[in-house]
Amino acid sequence: MGAPVAAADALTLVAALVVGNRSGASGGGRTGNDRPMGDQRDRMLRGEWYKDSDPGLVAERRRCQRLLDRFNATTADGDAERQEILRELLGGIGAGSWIMPRFQCDYGHPITLGSNSFLNYDAILMDCAPITIGDDVSIGPRAQLLTALHPIEDHQRGTVKRAV
Repeated sequence: MGAPVAAADALTLVAALVVGNRSGASGGGRTGNDRPMGDQRDRMLRGEWYKDSDPGLVAERRRCQRLLDRFNATTADGDAERQEILRELLGGIGAGSWIMPRFQCDYGHPITLGSNSFLNYDAILMDCAPITIGDDVSIGPRAQLLTALHPIEDHQRGTVKRAV
């Protein structure tokens, strides 16, 4: 850890990944706006190079992983518990939407899921930039939505970089 990374820009992977109807999520969840914005977190969300070893980002990832540990350990009958965890984890989740375990992400709060949408088993959402999944979207098993971009040139590694 500690090597600089950047959220991908629109020319590389799409900084704000948008899938389906853009009406967005409703029905609760965190917006991410209630968290203090640190310099490195600001840089990450703007799609600029940032240091993932920043203590604030490390704390956010650990918080996310604790929630995912709970989510992924739920029983087959734990629908209500999974929904409660998702409301705490994600930036927003619309009515009638759900995610099947095993689910993985880095931060949670940059992800919004619209109404009546579904992520099947083993979804990986690398949410170093916002990911918006609209209404009435179904995503199959083992899907990966990736917004992170790592330095690929030798001279870029080990320092904070500019946006790509």
